[in-house]
Amino acid sequence: MPSERRSTWWFFPLIFFSALLHIVSAMTDKYKVTQLANLLRNVSVGRLGIFVTVFLGVISVQGATGAVTDGVTIRTAKYIAGNFVPVVGRLFSDASETVMGASLLVKNAVGLAGVAIILILCAFPAIKILALAFIYNISAAVMQPLGDNPMIACLETIGKSLIYVFAALAVVSLMFFLAITIMIAAGNVSVMMR
Repeated sequence: MPSERRSTWWFFPLIFFSALLHIVSAMTDKYKVTQLANLLRNVSVGRLGIFVTVFLGVISVQGATGAVTDGVTIRTAKYIAGNFVPVVGRLFSDASETVMGASLLVKNAVGLAGVAIILILCAFPAIKILALAFIYNISAAVMQPLGDNPMIACLETIGKSLIYVFAALAVVSLMFFLAITIMIAAGNVSVMMR
């Protein structure tokens, strides 16, 4: 998951700085920097979208080419073992096919368990962030009838920023989930190539 971490090291500072600029703009009439804050937010979301697109393209190509290469390697190894190793070569070749089929079943079971664990691990922080965003937005809505206070705009800004943090968490979780899924599928294709 190191590439996912690198993808978001710039996202969170830009979102937090954007929220800070919105809060400063809400608290004072002298310094209005909402346009800069919106620009920073749009840049961070745009870069995250570009990174996800590039990530999906690269990992798909790597998974497909790796699977084909693995399949050809397996077939080559079986041919060499079956034809060039005297006496036990054919037996070894047939046994290796059984072992590969069994390892595919084990790998798929572990991969499915891994995907379920990833979903569980990502669900708790996602629910927590959404709950915090909901609390901030509800607080702003409840306080609005009490008068026009800069604190209302600040609460709304924090709630909106937490929604963007949730989006980043969802994107990184999706990228990790897809990476695991593509690796499992690539393993299945490589065994199918035999």
